[in-house]
Amino acid sequence: MATDLVFWRPGERKCRKSGRERAKQAAYLASLLNAMDPPDLDELRRIAREVGFLSPEIRRQAWPLLLGLSMNTDERRAASQQSESLSTTHKDNKQVQLDVIRSMCNFGMRKTERERRLSELSTVINSVLAANPDLHYYQGYNDVCSIVILVMGDVDNARRVAERLAKQHLREAMNPTLMSVQQALQLVVRIVQRRDKALWRALEEIGVDPV
Repeated sequence: MATDLVFWRPGERKCRKSGRERAKQAAYLASLLNAMDPPDLDELRRIAREVGFLSPEIRRQAWPLLLGLSMNTDERRAASQQSESLSTTHKDNKQVQLDVIRSMCNFGMRKTERERRLSELSTVINSVLAANPDLHYYQGYNDVCSIVILVMGDVDNARRVAERLAKQHLREAMNPTLMSVQQALQLVVRIVQRRDKALWRALEEIGVDPV
């Protein structure tokens, strides 16, 4: 979908948008998400890179689309029924439970709400890992899933998004070892060394270890 609406031009200094500008952007995003079948994924990716999706409601619609997840009601119902029958037992249960207890501490929730969300978090992580024995839990996946749950709003949709992230975007981190991730981090450091000398010197001074 071609558009003249520019969220942010490369090279410009990003600044806080006025309420009117944000409303205009939100209206455009709503039209983009609702008007096309299939939606313009390239345009959604452009907006995601430049300013993000502005609100949890828009993210709730956009994230599954960008991950290639069907929003068809029948398929979502089938996925929900399947998730109800999934086991939550897997090789990393103990570590997951330890990390779940430490999650969502700084989100300003009441005790009862946090307890409910932690139960959902445990369900999402454990069902993803139980359904995919080739995935290996790493500390940090709980933080990813925490945000997914808060945005997606319910366990079924959160599980679908968390599973797709684990199997695609986070796949290397969920291998038996973190060697490929360590190699990528070392590469990032080399890129920083070449592209941003000031940042590289600052990292050296404080002794940042890439792994």
